[in-house]
Amino acid sequence: MGKKVLVLASSPRVDGNSDLLAQAWTRGAEEKGHQVKKVYLQQLQIRGCLGCNQCYRTGKPCIQQDGMQEIYPLLEWADAVLLVSPIYFSWFSAQFKACLDRLYAIGHVNGYRYPHKECMLLMTAEDDRPTTFDLALAYYQRLTDRVLKWTDRGSLTVGGVVEKGDIKRTNGLEKAYLLGQSL
Repeated sequence: MGKKVLVLASSPRVDGNSDLLAQAWTRGAEEKGHQVKKVYLQQLQIRGCLGCNQCYRTGKPCIQQDGMQEIYPLLEWADAVLLVSPIYFSWFSAQFKACLDRLYAIGHVNGYRYPHKECMLLMTAEDDRPTTFDLALAYYQRLTDRVLKWTDRGSLTVGGVVEKGDIKRTNGLEKAYLLGQSL
């Protein structure tokens, strides 16, 4: 039986380069029998964490009523999470960062324990220097290993893609497809 996978796609451009990577990954995962649900974070209006600690006091994920209320139940449903983001200004997209910050509330509700998940990361960037993804990959490793304690199943980064569709001139889509099949 396949896994239930939540794809958190954070590019503001639907069918942009990182979205095309996610589509290729999804095709590979679905062919292996996994059930995939994709959420476009830019369509959800997710606000940043308020630091109010009401999640700790109330035992509920978050008092803010915004797009995260759609994501929290999907995180409970999922066995695995695919995180997808372009690099913007040397970091994850703002939509991605807001969503990740709001995962804080889940830990408070569960006594600082996060439900175990498997995870993967797909990223694109205009810049194609070898160090382009270093900061984001280091954060991803720290977040998944030390904070969430999720099991990393791999990552894929593709630099040198600017305009929609540039990813098609690389081997990134094939690599994403194979990574999806490897879950």
